[in-house]
Formats: sequence, structure tokens, C-alpha cells
Amino acid sequence: MIAYADDVSILMTSQEDVRTVRDAIACYKKATGATLNIEKSSALVVGTWDNACEIMGIPYSEEIKILGVKIRKTVKQ
Repeated sequence: MIAYADDVSILMTSQEDVRTVRDAIACYKKATGATLNIEKSSALVVGTWDNACEIMGIPYSEEIKILGVKIRKTVKQ
């Protein structure tokens, strides 16, 4: 996980990670009333991850930015 102020980036490597993160977000929401802003969220598939896997309604992107650094699907990009 990478966090800066109210921006959080989570790196997942398995379907079990998706369930763990979903449960943690639900617990945080229950405790604080805060919600995940899907419109400001994006997912990036790297390697053999199956992009048919739905992750909390977050859309997949070809590129993401973490703390100003652009990250793409492959090293060539």
C-alpha cells in the first residue's frame, strides 16, 4: 500500500487480496462514515491478472498515476 494524505494506492496479487481489501474498506466505512469515491478510483492489470475480475466497481485503466508517477501495463510502455 502507498498512502499520501487522502490518496491511497493498493497493490494486490490475488483474488484473496480483493476480498481482504473490500472487507477493510467496509470496516473503515462503518467506523468513520467515509466512502470510496469510485469516480476517482482506477485499477491497472499487470502480468497475468484477470481483468474480468470485478474489483468493487472500480474501472480498469491503461495507465495510472501514483504520486505523480505514471505506471502502465508493461515495461515497454
